[in-house]
Amino acid sequence: MLVRFAQFPFETLFEDFPGVALTQRSARFPALDMTEDDKQFVVAAALPGVAKEDLKIRILEGTLHISGDRKQTGIPEDSRWIRNEVGSGEFSRAIEFPTPLKEDAVSAELKDGILRIVLPKADDARPREIAVK
Repeated sequence: MLVRFAQFPFETLFEDFPGVALTQRSARFPALDMTEDDKQFVVAAALPGVAKEDLKIRILEGTLHISGDRKQTGIPEDSRWIRNEVGSGEFSRAIEFPTPLKEDAVSAELKDGILRIVLPKADDARPREIAVK
């Protein structure tokens, strides 16, 4: 009986209840897209309302760490929240890469609320064609 119940992820158990969903989803902030080709990985993170000064990006032992702080927007005096879904506060994500990176060639740009990080693969991690003789 316990094994059957354990098949359902606890992190999504209360997603449909108001007020609880934001807490459950905050562990997945920021939302990420990641692509790969023969030469590089590209990570795109949705960071609306986050200033570049509030971001910290680093690579340690093949793992990309993105952290920062999203400031809460104020509301006018004599107002109250009806819905507050955007969220605020500190966040952190870590992404491990399966192949070595050229860490000194990594670049990052924040534009229109999207953080784009380009992580070139190390030369020895790139596929090579072997000529048949």
